[in-house]
Amino acid sequence: NCESPAWATYHETKDTHGEHYNQTIDDMPPDVIQKVDDMTKSDKVIYKAAVQRFIKDVEAMEQRFKVKILCSAQREMLHQKADSA
Repeated sequence: NCESPAWATYHETKDTHGEHYNQTIDDMPPDVIQKVDDMTKSDKVIYKAAVQRFIKDVEAMEQRFKVKILCSAQREMLHQKADSA
C-alpha cells in the first residue's frame, strides 16, 4: 500500500557485490551503439508492452482491493522508462 505511513521510513538498499563499472554509453563508439540498438530492437517493443501490461494489471488490482499499490512517482517512472526504451 503506497499510501501507508510505513513508506515514509522505507530505506532502499542496493547491493553491487563489489563490482564496479565506470564506462557509460558515451564511452562506446557509435558503430557499437548502433549494433546494440539493432540487436535489441525487438526487446524494446516487448519491454514497453510488458510495462503497459504490468501497469494495467496493477490498476485492476487496485480497483478490486481498493488499495493504492503503485504510487504516482513509481507509475510515472515506469512510463518514462518504457517510453525511452
